[in-house]
Amino acid sequence: MSRVSSRYAAVMLLAAMFTACGGGGDSPVSPPATPTAAIAISAATATMVAGATTPVAVTLTRGGGFAGAVTVTASSLTAGVTSSTEIIAAGATSATITLTAASTAAAAIAVPTSITGTGSGVTIAPQALALTVTPTAGATIALGSATGTVQTGSSTTVAVTLTRTGGFTGAVTVAATSLPTGVTVASQVIAAGATTATLTIAAATTATTGAAATSITATGTGVTIAPQPYALTVSAPASAIAQIGSDITSPDGNFAARMALSANGNRLVVSAYTTANGTTRVYEKNGTAWVQVGADIVGEAANDRAGSSVDINAAGTRIAIGAVFNNGAAASAGHVRVYDLVGSTWTQVGADIDGNSLGDQFGTSVALSGSGSRLIAGASRGSAGGGYARVYDLVNGTWTQVGATLAPGGDEGFGYAVDVSADGTTIAISDPFRSLGNPRPGSVYFYRLNGATWTPLGNTLVGTNDQDSFGFSFSLSSSGTRVAVSAPGSTESGIDGGGNGYGQVRVYDLVGGTWTAVGSKINGSAAEISIGFGVRLSDDGTRLAYSAVGQSIAIVMTFNGGDWARTGVTSLPVATARAEGLALSADGRTIAVGTINGSPRRARVFSITP
Repeated sequence: MSRVSSRYAAVMLLAAMFTACGGGGDSPVSPPATPTAAIAISAATATMVAGATTPVAVTLTRGGGFAGAVTVTASSLTAGVTSSTEIIAAGATSATITLTAASTAAAAIAVPTSITGTGSGVTIAPQALALTVTPTAGATIALGSATGTVQTGSSTTVAVTLTRTGGFTGAVTVAATSLPTGVTVASQVIAAGATTATLTIAAATTATTGAAATSITATGTGVTIAPQPYALTVSAPASAIAQIGSDITSPDGNFAARMALSANGNRLVVSAYTTANGTTRVYEKNGTAWVQVGADIVGEAANDRAGSSVDINAAGTRIAIGAVFNNGAAASAGHVRVYDLVGSTWTQVGADIDGNSLGDQFGTSVALSGSGSRLIAGASRGSAGGGYARVYDLVNGTWTQVGATLAPGGDEGFGYAVDVSADGTTIAISDPFRSLGNPRPGSVYFYRLNGATWTPLGNTLVGTNDQDSFGFSFSLSSSGTRVAVSAPGSTESGIDGGGNGYGQVRVYDLVGGTWTAVGSKINGSAAEISIGFGVRLSDDGTRLAYSAVGQSIAIVMTFNGGDWARTGVTSLPVATARAEGLALSADGRTIAVGTINGSPRRARVFSITP
């Protein structure tokens, strides 16, 4: 066969074999499909706050017969942000991953982030997410000073500055915690948009002294604000009292038990009523020395007890002296004499003002108006069954009674102490021994001149308990609308080993016709026993002085608008000297204290600053 024929035969044989195998009538077989998967996210942007989380929803679309699990997460995250890793199980189509921003995460704006998916046998394109992180809403406070000092009876302030962060705009309340006993702070609100506040730290006169670790706190809605430490020291006020000149001394009995100061504090009346007749001396400040003005003023007769009460007018040119045992009208009826300084001599003005009857002891108390032209005197042992008081004006050289004799009746002791306003139109009279049927609570009566009649003014003040001796001493302001009253027998705050009450002083204002307490009660203590044997107010009623006979001291208080704050304490050389005499200048800046025990007896005068 030829070569061509052989090739043809071979081709034909292959064709026959192909046909025999069935390949001649069917189409070709397709290759298997390729598995695929794609993810989509709920939003192309996300914003979250530092310290918080945000979800990202991921949806899976499968193709090419792919049915396997897919793992989804986020990558290329900004610093401080982490992502959870979630699995979309076989047959499932969605999952939610959680992005978490640490509280310290830095602010970031539209940071390109990838949401990725991985599965076996498939390649999944990532999805772009623009991620923004904002700081946590918050605030901090800073103090003007981390330390502060406040005196008892006073106040101080601390400035607080607020800084807001993370878009916080709300109001914040600032306050203080861990305060010592007796210290208070009123909270303040820093309003929305404001940044500062001032806290006032007030210490009561009884506040605990010493150092205290306190905190200034701040609270606001939706934010946590760290408190700031504040080191607070509470201290007693520094002494503002200094002696003027040397002691004025005398061996005379009861020297300096009764005293009075002129308005400017430069002239001082001191009596010694248990000398033979009773003696009164007047001293004047000359530089830092106290020099006697005129001669001794001696009582009319033996045992008169002249100087049982004394007073001086504002100018220091007229004095009144009570002599309770004078027998001019009757035995121990008592009298009052008034003297003017003429040149260098004390000269009697008008005649003696005598008591009514036997044993009246008229002159137990005496007080002059500011000019000295009006006088009130009390007779605490009035023979008609009770004490009384009378008021006089100097008319053409004669002491002429003004209005009727004041005698509520039945109260032996009425007239024990008296006082008069500067203009002479308001008077007060006490009975510290009986009141309203009680044995000895004590009371103070007030009157105002209406035409020629003394009419009651406000309510009668009455002591609280038996033996209080309320009204033993008292003092009116110059206007007659404020009064300080002592109750040296009060046991409200305690009793000493000898059964003596610690005592109490109260201050009242005339408000709408009623005597109303001003400030807190001033109570004695174991360190200050039987306070109030003497009590004095300055003319404006803002400074108060009272004695504590148990410790031979006098205490000065100043009204700070809300309460009485201690200004200082006088010093006396002998602890057992018994501080009984007390006087205060009109401006409250000069105080005289007299001690009657020991030898010699002495008077000391002090300046008070301010």
